[in-house]
Amino acid sequence: MVAGLILAGGRAPGHSAPMAMACEECGRRYPAGGVVCRHDGQLLVPDPRLGQVVAEHRITGLLRPHPVGAIYTVQAPDGTERALVWYDRSVASDAVEADFVQALQALAKLKRHRHLPTILAAGKVGEDPFVLYAPVEAPSLASARRWPPGRVAALGAALARTLADAAERGVHHGALRPSCVYLLEGDRPRIEDFLVRQLGEVEDDEHPPWAYAAPEDDPDHPTEAGDVYALGVMLYT
Repeated sequence: MVAGLILAGGRAPGHSAPMAMACEECGRRYPAGGVVCRHDGQLLVPDPRLGQVVAEHRITGLLRPHPVGAIYTVQAPDGTERALVWYDRSVASDAVEADFVQALQALAKLKRHRHLPTILAAGKVGEDPFVLYAPVEAPSLASARRWPPGRVAALGAALARTLADAAERGVHHGALRPSCVYLLEGDRPRIEDFLVRQLGEVEDDEHPPWAYAAPEDDPDHPTEAGDVYALGVMLYT
């Protein structure tokens, strides 16, 4: 499932100001408006990946940075907005890359799962792995108010089955929280952020993953038991 790559430099069309910044020293990415790298104090420059075309999708901005990667917004030739997880090989170890690639390969086998992201393509840009997926446009569980018990039970059952399906293929979430569960029509849930734990520490001030983690949880080694615990806390609250 490796897409062909067409690479081109430049800035995303239609933007007069860069929609993402980068540190030339360490390679970390920052949202628009960033000035100095928090890691090494270097001045930031416009992200050179803006405008680059990967798997026929042009990078238009930064959705979310991570210590060893970034999630970009990208645009298809027909104008459809999608998301691209870019794993920066230059700032990560071989072991971390292996974990990411293994999780990606396992998740790809679940690409038709109705409660998981739809993976559209995967491959490499040079030495950097990437995965292209279709983001969901729906409210997250974080915005939901108190539900009746029957509705909570139905949601919990769907989420539990999804986590079990992923665990059977060796994929564990490791950062389950309300803001990564989206509610489609008919309360059909979709779990996002399955690969963010492999990209490093999750940044979520409102719903930090540690608030839903088991006491014995190891952030660097997600487990099925940890996901089950997080699900229970999430449904209870």
